[in-house]
Amino acid sequence: MPSVDVTYQPGPINWDPATEDEEIQQNVRFILGTPAGTVPLARSIGIDGNVVDAPVSKARAMLMTAVYRGIKRNEPRARVAEIYIDQVDVNTGGIRPRVKISI
Repeated sequence: MPSVDVTYQPGPINWDPATEDEEIQQNVRFILGTPAGTVPLARSIGIDGNVVDAPVSKARAMLMTAVYRGIKRNEPRARVAEIYIDQVDVNTGGIRPRVKISI
């Protein structure tokens, strides 16, 4: 399968995805949108929230590392090709990860 862009999108979980690729993309979206330590019985799932209080330039680097590690650890079927950090809000410094994965 060619590389696909995945960004966290809030919404319901599809408990019966049509394809394995769809399941993997959903899992990556879940990882991107979940703070680490908040999933009962699976505390390693998610992204470390310590980046929140860091300056934007440092937060970008910390977030890229956290995203890569989170996906590698929790969804090994997805290979991270690239990680982008999109600036969501210039006024608050809000940033959001976007990942290009291959399956």
